[in-house]
Amino acid sequence: MKVKLRLIGASYLREQPDVVVELFGRDPEGVSYTVLYRGFKPYFYIVEPTEELLEELRRAYPQDIVEFVPRDLWHNGRVRRCVKVVMHAPWRVPELRRFAQERGFEVLAADIPFHLRFIYDLDLGAAVEVEGEDVTEREGRRFTTDRVILAREIRPAEAFYPPLRIMSVDIETSVDGRRLYTIGIAYYDKGHITTESITGSETLMIHKFVEAVRRFDPDIITGYNIDGFDLPFLRDLASALRIDFGIGRDGSRPQRIMEMYWKLHGRAVIDVWWVVKGEIRPKRETLDYVAELLLGERKIELDRSQMDRLWEEDRERVIRYNLKDAELALKILLKLGFIKKIMDLAEVARLPFADAAPRRASTLIDSILIRRADREDIGIPMMRSEERGSRIEGAYVHEAVPGLHRKVLVMDFKSMYPSIIIKYNVCFTTLSEDGEIVSPIGVRFMSPSRRRGLVPRILEELMAKRDEIKRRMRETSDEAERVYLDGLQNAIKILMNSFYGVFASSFYRFTNQQIGASITAWGRETIKEVIRRLESMGHRVVYGDSAEGSRIVIVQDPSGAVKVLPICELFDELAQRYRVMQSGEKEIVVPKEEWYVLSSDGRGGSVWSLIRSVLRHSYDGKMFRVVHSLGGTEVTEDHGLILEDGRVVDPRSAVGERPLVARSAPPPSRPSPPPPGLEGEGVQALVRLAALYLSNGTLSVARSREALCVRHGDGEKVCRWARVLDPRARLKPGPGGSLRILSKRIVSLMVESFGRGRGKVVPEWMASLEDDLLDEFWNTVMEQGAPEIRVRDQRSLATLSYIAARRGIPFTIARYDLYYTLNPGKRPRGGLDVRVAHPSCCVYDLETEAGNFLDGEGLMALHNTDSVFFIPKDAERMTLEELVELGNDLSRRLSEELGIVLEFEMVIDPLFTHGAKKRYVGMVVWPEREMLVRGYETRRTDSFDLQTEALSEVFRRLLEGDIDGAVAYAREVVQKVRRGEVPVDKLVISRSVRDFSEYKNPDSLPFVQAAKKMMKRGFPFRPGSKVSWVVTNDRKQPQEVEPYIPGVEFKAKPDYAYYARRLAHTLARVTEVFGVDESSLLRGTFQARLFEGESRGKVVKEKKEKVVGRTRKLEDFF
Repeated sequence: MKVKLRLIGASYLREQPDVVVELFGRDPEGVSYTVLYRGFKPYFYIVEPTEELLEELRRAYPQDIVEFVPRDLWHNGRVRRCVKVVMHAPWRVPELRRFAQERGFEVLAADIPFHLRFIYDLDLGAAVEVEGEDVTEREGRRFTTDRVILAREIRPAEAFYPPLRIMSVDIETSVDGRRLYTIGIAYYDKGHITTESITGSETLMIHKFVEAVRRFDPDIITGYNIDGFDLPFLRDLASALRIDFGIGRDGSRPQRIMEMYWKLHGRAVIDVWWVVKGEIRPKRETLDYVAELLLGERKIELDRSQMDRLWEEDRERVIRYNLKDAELALKILLKLGFIKKIMDLAEVARLPFADAAPRRASTLIDSILIRRADREDIGIPMMRSEERGSRIEGAYVHEAVPGLHRKVLVMDFKSMYPSIIIKYNVCFTTLSEDGEIVSPIGVRFMSPSRRRGLVPRILEELMAKRDEIKRRMRETSDEAERVYLDGLQNAIKILMNSFYGVFASSFYRFTNQQIGASITAWGRETIKEVIRRLESMGHRVVYGDSAEGSRIVIVQDPSGAVKVLPICELFDELAQRYRVMQSGEKEIVVPKEEWYVLSSDGRGGSVWSLIRSVLRHSYDGKMFRVVHSLGGTEVTEDHGLILEDGRVVDPRSAVGERPLVARSAPPPSRPSPPPPGLEGEGVQALVRLAALYLSNGTLSVARSREALCVRHGDGEKVCRWARVLDPRARLKPGPGGSLRILSKRIVSLMVESFGRGRGKVVPEWMASLEDDLLDEFWNTVMEQGAPEIRVRDQRSLATLSYIAARRGIPFTIARYDLYYTLNPGKRPRGGLDVRVAHPSCCVYDLETEAGNFLDGEGLMALHNTDSVFFIPKDAERMTLEELVELGNDLSRRLSEELGIVLEFEMVIDPLFTHGAKKRYVGMVVWPEREMLVRGYETRRTDSFDLQTEALSEVFRRLLEGDIDGAVAYAREVVQKVRRGEVPVDKLVISRSVRDFSEYKNPDSLPFVQAAKKMMKRGFPFRPGSKVSWVVTNDRKQPQEVEPYIPGVEFKAKPDYAYYARRLAHTLARVTEVFGVDESSLLRGTFQARLFEGESRGKVVKEKKEKVVGRTRKLEDFF
């Protein structure tokens, strides 16, 4: 028989001594199939093995090895003699490859999953055509599919959308989470949803659930948080009851892979919660909130804390509640169109659906690259991690023009890297010391006439395929076909832009930093040339740069603890916790929890700004050390520095200018304890003595004469502090009027926490001390007559900068060869000095909610953004159609002239930019009308609904031209909150909460308070899920909160003054541009100061005027 199938998954069965490959899929009518293929054997390669090694392998593993096959492969710049080791069993490959590696031999293609090795070797895609024998009667009992085929031949086929079956699962348990009450299932098949409830004993329910999976035979098993709760609970319960939980299509059990995703033979497990987090990032992630947001539906109201009683008294209501949850999760998955996106990605990457579903960039690229390399005799290295060089800084920046701008066109640079790879023949197969093509950093590549690179050829084919699909999109009149083609072209674009990660990442099998840095260098030169040409044509560039830097940053982790560390270490820490993704030229980590970085508020202060992502890619250009009396920073040659007057300049234009710095800083969410064993007066004593030691003290560590030597006018006070830490401490006069504290314990504490000699340090825990302890520290320091504090490293200097800003202490900073000094009490003078610094090879960047972050050394503000914004010449006379035509024409012309691909992205009309940082809002009028917001808190997950709604309303009025209306609305809504005239549900704050044991001082955290109170009332809490609460008293420490539980009456009174302050702070970040600051919004009366001074945004000079008389419109600002 012959059948065409869309592949859902692939695996293998053990069949001694070999294995049988399994393919699972559906035909166009929805019939499910298992395809069995015998005879394919696993293998790997050894590079230049000796006969002695091969003989050792034969003797050590006679039952595993089938044969040795010689083959020449290109590897590391030349053709190498290799031997293919063919084996019986794939699970034995790791042991044999280690055998070779431990004897000093390199192995190739030794870590490719067996089912993918089969797909690559047969060059199969997302769909296949199978010819073979129908063995359903003989083999059917082993599988849950409708038919089973023993294949004679399998070949690739044109992809199609089969009618997939989806099974959504939700369980209800007792309040303590120990007993299973019911399993609710929602089935989706050919457009219809049906439900089923499973009840009875736990043993019966597990048996019935396994039977339901096998009977319905779903392609996808889903649910809301099924990944972290429902599926692990059912699996563990089955294990405890000794029931076979074989829900795979071949009867296999689900496996958890690297704590990242589930592997289930023949099926994909998709958690709707993760899909929602990735696709829409809602402020609240509860099923009820998301269902109402996307579907306009709500969960059935039920007091979860009373589940045990309700199960006994009103079982039918609990069952309806359970079934509704399963149904809502299913509807959300369908609504988001996620399945189609994965189907399109699988088609482009030529993978089964289940392998594409996790969207791991390395898996997608492997599928394209490995099969082509195999066919061209190119060796495939194993996955590896390459050490990074020094910390790295960013790419190109262009000065931002503050003001209101009309008819702005946006050019997207992110798509140019694939065309740079093609243009310059960049590939690991063309890297050569005698290459004819030389990158801006001196790396050489062979010309195409000598050797055409593998990656450039792949990208050319993908680019041509995308162009053809886009042509078909333009020609078709069938809307369904257009939607299908649009999904395909977008999937190709994602895959193409991911190829840069092949070279620039630190963990992929083809990692090469020289190549990655070369691509970045060509990209920088291209961006500069694009801007130069746009300006030479008479178009005015408003705003533009690319990713920025790796300096010491001050962050707050999800527990509220402050960390002072380089961005490279922050990236590594986040990469250990969360998934690393590749997008174009960048490696990206998107935290799944709330991490914050210290950022400028634009007014001389600082705020904790949500980190959206941390990025890493290569960099090759010049570095500059920008120095001021309050500190310094190292930036790239064109990187943006934010100045005190709001301008953004590159370092060479910054000489003599005054930078924007933070003179104040917020405290962390929770205090952090000092070294173990100290509390109360002991902490105070340590902090005071530390102040003396850091400002002017020395240590004597000679055996039996350990002493801390300090200077202080009050010996009795110093002795009292010392004896709190060590009752046996003695005080003796020292040389020059100093005091010697004789105490081995105190010396040990000082060395352990603060270092010694020229190696003094400030420990990170100082950053999280409570305000009164910091006051003790600075008061003691200042009593010494404003001495300098000398430390050995930037991390210590950054910690000092932060704790000084927290208490409003002015300071200056000086940098020497072996140490740094901070001088408290001195005010900075003069402007910036700029010097050439040592070059770097890589770049890190923080994408933050505020659009900037502070360099830890001196708290200097740094700028970051992506695309270029420009206003066409004669734009005011152009229609939208003419603007779009011009944008497309310019992108085509520049692409042809420069030999790369640039894409015209959008038209914004109008655009408002703050100018001082990456903070702007605009109305996109093409390709689709929508509001575009960057740098404001419209998507921050810990904001409350009224913050988002009010800010969006201010933006709406602003972009409609009603400036006075926007300001008046901001004042009115703040006053309404002060009076308590807002619904409680608009004040709910939410955030993810980990296991309480992971927090050092959990009871001081509002979200832990809320979670514990929720549990006390009988509601379940699952680590990693979001908890919602309302602040009831901000004046107390810790802040008092009450949990907010949908469907349960909220009886407490919110702290309306707290919410008014937060709202005013948020809205003032817009209204301050018009002279209305935070205090004015809180008072309810204000004057409006319009933009003053000239800018290329044609902002009109106006004096201060009251918001009375003629209503000002948007046009007044042009």
